[in-house]
Amino acid sequence: MSFLELKKVSFKYDDSLPLLLNDVSINFAQGDFDFLIGLNGAGKTTLLKLLIRRLSPVSGEIMLERKNISSFSPKELSRIIAYVPQDYGSIFPFTIYDFVAGGRTPFMNYFGIPNEKDKRVIDKYLDMLGIDGLKKKALTKVSGGELRRAMLARALAQQPKILILDEPNAHLDIEHQIKMFELLEFMNREEGLTVITVSHDLNLTSMFSKNVVLLNQGKAIKSRSPEFFNKENVKKYFNVNSEINARENFTSVTILRS
Repeated sequence: MSFLELKKVSFKYDDSLPLLLNDVSINFAQGDFDFLIGLNGAGKTTLLKLLIRRLSPVSGEIMLERKNISSFSPKELSRIIAYVPQDYGSIFPFTIYDFVAGGRTPFMNYFGIPNEKDKRVIDKYLDMLGIDGLKKKALTKVSGGELRRAMLARALAQQPKILILDEPNAHLDIEHQIKMFELLEFMNREEGLTVITVSHDLNLTSMFSKNVVLLNQGKAIKSRSPEFFNKENVKKYFNVNSEINARENFTSVTILRS
């Protein structure tokens, strides 16, 4: 059943520019784990910002739980969708704990004071992301990888139905990239969390995605992950040669030099 849907959505940043997204229709079902891929400038981050209502389409509509997304109040929307951006820009020196606690804002009272349930949720995700030992440390004093994990913990603390991420593995070492996607895979499988993430890593995409959504020349193509990964598609959409090796749980993609 459709959970989040783009219906003939088009978008451009300026009237003088061509459409970046042109008549795009995509269904995201509840429980999907979808990776959004494509070349730089294809509109991946733009599409995410449309899904979280940071941007509005020039035509078409976006439906959430069968209602137009524009009909939700910001608080209602934040109880359903959480977003992890590529970066937060200028960072105020909050402690890691206070930053992650900000994810509970949609559920807190007028005074913004976390109750016992809020505290349990905050502690849960600090622990799951391996940053509980950093809770008193300022955001400005942690590494890029630690900040990425704090950003994910904050989003998960919202306890959303849909988690939207823009290149969440940036700045993470290989071990923490795998651990992060394993955590998301676990929450997708065990808690029914719908995950939509941008990635430039075709191996991570193949390893963890249920579906891929390819953006190319303003259009979107959605397919089951195993069916997408072949030499022809990698050459056609990424303009590189590759070797494709089918493994037990995923297809590995080795990019070849010209």
